[in-house]
This record gives sequence, C-alpha cells and structure tokens, in this order.
Amino acid sequence: MPVNDLSQMGTLFFNQGMLGFENVKNGKNRVGKQVMFFPCVSIDQYEKSDTKERYFRHIIYDIYEFTFKPIAKYQHNDQPEGYYKFKDLNHYLLELSPGFNVFHFNWNKVHKEYLQIGTLYSGYGRLSTCDNPALYNPKIDPKAMKSIRCKGIIKNATVNLIWREFSENYIDANDGPKDAISYEDALTSIGYPDNELKFRVNVSSYKGKIDELSNPGHKKDSDQLVYCIKML
Repeated sequence: MPVNDLSQMGTLFFNQGMLGFENVKNGKNRVGKQVMFFPCVSIDQYEKSDTKERYFRHIIYDIYEFTFKPIAKYQHNDQPEGYYKFKDLNHYLLELSPGFNVFHFNWNKVHKEYLQIGTLYSGYGRLSTCDNPALYNPKIDPKAMKSIRCKGIIKNATVNLIWREFSENYIDANDGPKDAISYEDALTSIGYPDNELKFRVNVSSYKGKIDELSNPGHKKDSDQLVYCIKML
C-alpha cells in the first residue's frame, strides 16, 4: 500500500491512538524506528472560521490549534437491530493543512448538527495515530484511507505530564479507581478547551518539564506517551 509524502510537515506530535501503529506489535516502538500509520484527530472545540487564512500550530504534547475543512464523510457502520448508541453519526476525512488530510472518528455528534463538507472551521484538537479505519467499517472508502497513510521516524517519546500529575493527584485524594477518570478530565482541569486563558497559563508550566524515554516500552503502565515523529 502506498504512503503519503508528508515530509513538508516536518516533525509532528501524536498520541498512540486506539488502533496504534500499523507495523508495530506488542508495543515494540523504539526511538529511531520507522513507523507507518493513519493520522487521526480529535476535535475538541470548533467554530466556523471568520477568515480564509490557514494555520496549523502546535501548543503542547498532542494538542494543536488549526483551521480545518471536512472533505468527506462516512456513515458509522450499522449496529445490531435495536442498538441506537451510534445512530445518525458520521466519521470524517478532514484537511488540517493543504496536503495533510487526517481521519476524524466521531462518536457522539449527530451529523445534521455537526461538520459540513467544504466549510472552513477553526478550533483545537489532538493528533493521534491509528491503523486503517476502513478495515473496521465497510462504509469508509478504502481508497481515501490509502491516500492518507503515512510514515515517519520516532525521534522521541515523551511522558504526558498533564495526565500523569492529574492521575497521581486523583489517586492521592480519592479512594476510587483511577479508571473512573480520563485524559479529557485532566485537560478540563487545566482549562482545555473552554477556558483559553486558564489553559495557556497552565500549559506554560509544563513546557520546561520533560520526561523523555529512549525506549517507550519502559514507560509506567499508567503513563501516556506522546510521540515526536519526523514525517517522511
């Protein structure tokens, strides 16, 4: 399967999403390893753009500020009869930057109230890696997915300290299990994405803190990693 040349994007930061890297099994992803994957994005906040200017800016870890344009949509795969959790949902192919298209899984926004094809939006989101979404949903166009498949070299893997500090503080203050909280809870605690001023102030405190692993397989079980990948 061909890969998309994204060398013009330089270095990008991804969390390892729910489907991981295509060619890495059992977490054997080391610094210097070439990986192949399909880029994805979670849209955390968005609005119609009031300008035609395009931008794509890294903030911290896997979080970016960008303009984006939906260029295709795919109906969620049929559920068993009587199962309505994902009824009337679409997943999307988005243009984050000219020449850089990514997949967007949508699990909770009804299509009539969500993104419209061809409309330019601005917002915040998080980049992640995944395997081929078309393998898991026959309604997703395999040719479109082939067009976004990419490769890169892992330059480093950094512990997401926003999550580590939030989860450790939660355990110290609560008797409940840690699986009762999520990364989204950690982000909300520092103002993301709804309180931009609070978020910017809190983010500044993390920019000087680095916990980098030469072997991502040595991370703590509770840690989340962000991969710095030189795109090829």
